[in-house]
Amino acid sequence: MLIYNNQQHQFYGYMRQRTLTINDVKIPINKWLPISTGPRMLAWGSLDSLGTIRSGSGNFTIDWNTENNWYELGITSHSYHRDSMLLMITPVGNGSWDQTVTTGEIFIGPISKASIKFVDVSRIVAGFSELDRRRKSYFHFVLYDLRQSPYQ
Repeated sequence: MLIYNNQQHQFYGYMRQRTLTINDVKIPINKWLPISTGPRMLAWGSLDSLGTIRSGSGNFTIDWNTENNWYELGITSHSYHRDSMLLMITPVGNGSWDQTVTTGEIFIGPISKASIKFVDVSRIVAGFSELDRRRKSYFHFVLYDLRQSPYQ
């Protein structure tokens, strides 16, 4: 069983922390522990290519930018910083083999967001409009903070 801790923005699992031996009887001491000691997971989600959130951590927003034809991923408690965060995106579903994803960093006033461009290569070649290049499929994303002390 896994639990997503909204305050720590990290998955936890119920794991053995240590074993206590009393009178030659081994007693497991279990505890909810983070499943990773690496980078801190800030947000995760599954979205379709039209921007509908299917599942996720609940601490992000996704908006379609009609002027630039990309998604704007915002984290409700943090700004996005391309130089210290890792944004991983995986296309899935119909035609996922033909989809390309690019990311960047954009500034909207004092807030920094990630930009995600998610399009079908074959639809670009076929001359589809910017909006019609988004096939109805899905992509998953995970955003990690790589800083040692991400909240300082």
